[in-house]
Amino acid sequence: MSSQYLSSLLIALPIAGGGTIEVEGELISKPYVTITLNMMHKFGADVRVSAWRSFEVPGHSYLAPKEILVEGDASSASYFLAAGAISGGPVRVIGVGRDSIQGDVRFTEVLQQMGARLEFGPDWIEVSSAGKLKPIDLDLNHIPDAAMTAAVAALFADGPSTIRNIAAGR
Repeated sequence: MSSQYLSSLLIALPIAGGGTIEVEGELISKPYVTITLNMMHKFGADVRVSAWRSFEVPGHSYLAPKEILVEGDASSASYFLAAGAISGGPVRVIGVGRDSIQGDVRFTEVLQQMGARLEFGPDWIEVSSAGKLKPIDLDLNHIPDAAMTAAVAALFADGPSTIRNIAAGR
């Protein structure tokens, strides 16, 4: 199940009169669908979700919010955050932070487990480190786009790392 495909159906359904979407199997990329649901809510469309298997979408016209913040891309930010951890930093990324709704912001948890120091603001993240990074053994299915960055950071760890479960069809 592709999150892009599901998101396109979710976005189109309110103006098509509403309806229900049933998901067969396990939905892989829940964080990306969560972004879609949050944005739909900001535009006045509330979707009822049942155990990530069923999405009940009422018919609705979208209403433009008065103001909306478009975040920077958390997946792309992972490259610079990793550079800060590898080089010792500090490196500060502005445009994505503590208040991010993107799943790949959890890449910061990988860096923390590797021993990097992180500080967060509402729309920024700063990373630094002292010395070698620690090796990791992690399941990164929840952040498949940032898993490649974790693999590069692991090259600078003080020992072998294992990154598991990163195949995903978003």
